Amino acid sequence: MTGGELIIDDSLRFALLGPLRGWHRGRPLELGARGQQMVLASLLLDLGDAVPVADLVGALWGPEPPRNALGTLRTYISRLRKVIVAATDSDPIRTIGDTYLLDASACSTDVQDVHRTMRRIRQAGAAGEAAEAEELCRRALALWHGTPLLGLPGSVFAAQRARLAELRVSLVSEHSDALLALGRHAEAVLELKPLVAEFPSHEALRGSLMLALHGSGHSGEALAGYEDLLRRLDDELGLAPGPEIQAIHDRIRAETAGGADRGGRAAAPGSAPGSAPGSASGSAPGSASGSKPGSASAARDAEVPAQLLAALPDFTGRAAQAAELRAALLTGSGAALPVAAVAGMGGVGKTTLALHVAHSISDRFPGGRLYADLRGADGIPADPQAVLRGFLTALGVASQDVPDELEERSALFRTLTTDRRILVLLDNAADAAQVGPLLPGSSTCAALITCRARLVGLPAVHTVDLEVMPAAEAGQLLRRIVGAARADAEPEALAQLADACGRLPLALRIVGTRLTTRAVWKLADMVARLADERRALAVLRTGDLSVPACFAIGYRQLGTEAARAFRLLATLDLPELSAEFAAAGLGLAEQSAEDLLEALVDVALLETPRHGRYRYHDLVRAYARSVAADDPDGASAALTGILDHGYATGRAQRRLGDPDSKFLDAFPAPRSAGTGFADFGEARRWMAEEVRGLTLLARQASAGTDEHFRAAVLVMAVLDHGEEAGDLLSLEADVVGVLSREAAARGDDRTGRIAGMLHVHNRFIARDLPEALEASLPLIEQCRAADEDVLVAWLAHIAGTSAHHLGQRDVAEAMLRLCRDTGIALDDTSLVSTATKWLIFATAMSPGGQVTAETLRLAQSAFDLDERAGNRLNLMGAWHMLARVHDALGEETEAEHAYRHTIELTVELGHREREVVARRESATRLHRLGRRAEAVEQTQRALAVAQAAQLATEESRLREMLEEALADQSAAG
Repeated sequence: MTGGELIIDDSLRFALLGPLRGWHRGRPLELGARGQQMVLASLLLDLGDAVPVADLVGALWGPEPPRNALGTLRTYISRLRKVIVAATDSDPIRTIGDTYLLDASACSTDVQDVHRTMRRIRQAGAAGEAAEAEELCRRALALWHGTPLLGLPGSVFAAQRARLAELRVSLVSEHSDALLALGRHAEAVLELKPLVAEFPSHEALRGSLMLALHGSGHSGEALAGYEDLLRRLDDELGLAPGPEIQAIHDRIRAETAGGADRGGRAAAPGSAPGSAPGSASGSAPGSASGSKPGSASAARDAEVPAQLLAALPDFTGRAAQAAELRAALLTGSGAALPVAAVAGMGGVGKTTLALHVAHSISDRFPGGRLYADLRGADGIPADPQAVLRGFLTALGVASQDVPDELEERSALFRTLTTDRRILVLLDNAADAAQVGPLLPGSSTCAALITCRARLVGLPAVHTVDLEVMPAAEAGQLLRRIVGAARADAEPEALAQLADACGRLPLALRIVGTRLTTRAVWKLADMVARLADERRALAVLRTGDLSVPACFAIGYRQLGTEAARAFRLLATLDLPELSAEFAAAGLGLAEQSAEDLLEALVDVALLETPRHGRYRYHDLVRAYARSVAADDPDGASAALTGILDHGYATGRAQRRLGDPDSKFLDAFPAPRSAGTGFADFGEARRWMAEEVRGLTLLARQASAGTDEHFRAAVLVMAVLDHGEEAGDLLSLEADVVGVLSREAAARGDDRTGRIAGMLHVHNRFIARDLPEALEASLPLIEQCRAADEDVLVAWLAHIAGTSAHHLGQRDVAEAMLRLCRDTGIALDDTSLVSTATKWLIFATAMSPGGQVTAETLRLAQSAFDLDERAGNRLNLMGAWHMLARVHDALGEETEAEHAYRHTIELTVELGHREREVVARRESATRLHRLGRRAEAVEQTQRALAVAQAAQLATEESRLREMLEEALADQSAAG
């Protein structure tokens, strides 16, 4: 966290005074999509109070919510719970009737801190402790990081922003009162002027500013401010100023009567009439009592430097970042020089933002504004010694008086800037060593730096990491460049164009500029040109602006190995990659691969969206692939290396989950060792993290060389997609379709059968049971004819299970018996156990079936197989089957014992869906036995797990069960 957050402890911490952010133990939370953030913000603004569902719906959608509003709201709540529970292992969101409440004891906010601090400030002021009040005000003001609730739309949040803005006005007013009480009038002026410009009719702020100006020797300006207020109130409201500010006006007029200096301002307290501001004697520069020519004092009297480059007139967005930088530069800690930095990839708009901020606060630095391009990314960084020569001469030092040595120049620079308000903008810095000698030595100055990588080794730097623009701001920038009429005529193409540019400001500006010179082009025409990755880089050049050239600067600084990693890893169709995958693709040890990835991050050619994960910006990836075109063999080796690693690791995960299964015997051994796991839970977590990336790589490889194709088939055969749905299953189906077509084209019947098996599995997981059954039956016959018993057994299991769910009892029984018999022939105890359990479902527990002692014998035999094998996953299912059979036979003690073991194993293995089902069945049983309190508790625990796992159907079912259980418990007294 930055210095603005006052509290860092074990609780949840949220910031609303800027973009909504959250932490737990200092680690940031991923707060999700905008709607989810709006719900969280609403709960935080009423922390500890029950918020009606109607109020949350109103905050999200206003007076006309969509038909599915309640369902969407519940989804947002469920996702928020999942985020918080994952971070803290507890759920602070309470459901109370038709309201939601966020437990105030579980979290804190910056808004709470401000309200608490305001009470302490007023107590300190009443006690005459102005210094304590000023310190408290400064700390509270540091909690603001831009516009409160930035990016959250709607009238509800607009009203909250207005309330929080008024809170800040009150805080600044308290701060200025404390500063005036301490005699620090000039600081009060600097703080009040921007706020008065924002709220020009606010009488309390005007009055404080008038007193501050008068106290700092600017009485004429104070009186002019009163006249401006007088006109505004009369023109806008038809009112006269209140008595308090009239009294301030009258006091200043009385105290300054006859005391105006030659500049028309009142003399500062303690100075002689007619003296120059800030001078005790009034001596003119260069006079006998003034400074000697060529001295540091003479340099102070030189013309004020104003070296800033012009700011762009169409600067757009970045409000939060700009506010954060302004606060860092203007809210110093007293003794230390305020230093702020903007870090980010090339083309992201660092210089543009820095210049915008520098110009916006230039009036706060009357001593001058210095600028230098340090050329840190150009390969030949600027020499600090040469930069200092330019700074010193700009400050009035004659060329012949500039010292020769770097240390001496830096010391003179610090001397000249002491007690002056000078802003130094160091653009495109290379590192801390380059920047250090160029920093002023006084806390009255400030330094603003831009750099691609964070400046490690430079103390007390407030760094803003600049990312690509949000979609809305990117669209606004394009609209300002190409013109409102043109943009509004193609709103959809405008959004597509912003996305095609990766929302990178440099790319947006180039595309916008090209469109302004081609009036007949539509925005959609440019979108089409950027759709081709290879063509896009050529489009993103105009005049002296070039996206590829910007990236090439960083690429040329890389060492041989880092450059190779940058090129080859970009050829992989991975949205993110880990050091583990990079090592497999590059043929390196994992630590060596991680060092290379971090080197790429250091020059802003890679991003780190979260710990241990790396990704390319889309345009950086396109550039990297363009320079990788000369190394096709390296790219091919990287792809097959990662696929083989994924295949080996997928096999290891399956072995842990089902150590006795013969399924893997149908496939060749991998070349690499893959990743080892301590237990099955760790293996499942790895697969959940990597399954999407491996599926994407399989799609990339499926239409490649023979080696690529074989690797794609193998990795798909061992991937465990779990119970995933939606786009991952759709992606898998696409890959399987390509594999089937390629196998047919190559005349590879065996691979065709494997692809068919994958299709059946995909349809089964997607709950398309009719297709799973229909596709599996002829494929089983093909595999039997080819003596591929492993595939026969595997397909028969899916066919039997699908038929059971579809009510086709005879087909289900036939297929499951085939699966069981084949498993016995293969000596595959895992398969025999699984088939036996499903055979019980398909016969004894299906409609018209009967649970008997023979059923129990079969269930016990499956259990014995799993227990002897030590297969924890299968044992979970065996305990569950025993629980159901004992329950059906009325053997209550045995059923309870079996359900307890089932639930313990589901928790141990992290199988949340099975845990929900087992707890639900156990609750039903307890309710039937009249054990109402235990039934309610079990239902509540099942509901909590269903919510955390986002099992919507189970959640709905359990809510109904809970209502009935609570009603029965209440009726029973």
